Amino acid sequence: MKDDAATRTTILLVDDSATDRTRSAGLLRKRRPDWNVVTVENARDALTELSGKSIDIVVSDLVMPEIDGRQLLRIMHNDHPLVPVVLMTAQGSDQIAAECVGLGAANYVPKRLLAEQLVDVLAEVLRAEEAMLTT
Repeated sequence: MKDDAATRTTILLVDDSATDRTRSAGLLRKRRPDWNVVTVENARDALTELSGKSIDIVVSDLVMPEIDGRQLLRIMHNDHPLVPVVLMTAQGSDQIAAECVGLGAANYVPKRLLAEQLVDVLAEVLRAEEAMLTT
């Protein structure tokens, strides 16, 4: 993982629900104060952030207006293929999880399990990405 403040791991959190966005960001900041958490409310803003900043991983809601998580994943696969995406949704099921991974998501976390799983899932994905870069 990145150590000094200038190269902190940056998480981009995308969720159209202000409540869920605040809750998820708070969870990440509390459990991993060494991570820099950037929040946006829609996929268009996420794409702007990705163009202007060094983002290490994106956590995106699946169901959003205009550009949903699936569409964001497809765009990122083309425009930002090295940035892993973890999808989350309140409408969690094994079928949705399999679909997301099939579309190229690094992982998937149901919103009802964010407190238990999100930090560990992100850490695991980041470790795997780092290992791929060093081999």
